[in-house]
Amino acid sequence: MAGYHSYDRTYRRNSGLRIFTAQPEVDSDLILIAACYGAGTLASLLAWRSGRLAIVVGHGAALAGSVVGLHLALAVLLGDAGTALHQPLPPLFPFARMSLRVDG
Repeated sequence: MAGYHSYDRTYRRNSGLRIFTAQPEVDSDLILIAACYGAGTLASLLAWRSGRLAIVVGHGAALAGSVVGLHLALAVLLGDAGTALHQPLPPLFPFARMSLRVDG
């Protein structure tokens, strides 16, 4: 069938446009966001002698992290309408398990 694949990724037709939808990889995107912000922080601290370089590197890493966050948000918002995104959170308390859930 044209436009549809048997694996996890599917194509959905909307007003003649093909929109790519898939279950977003939340874990890898969150790790990438944290890595961007962490790398920017570390690089800014290492470039303490050059204020201009520290600002450029820090802002560039913050921009990269926000672009990855935007990608994750758009993947969740434009994803398949009937699927829910469920992300368990790390255990902070021994008596409670917490998670995030976004209905589609």
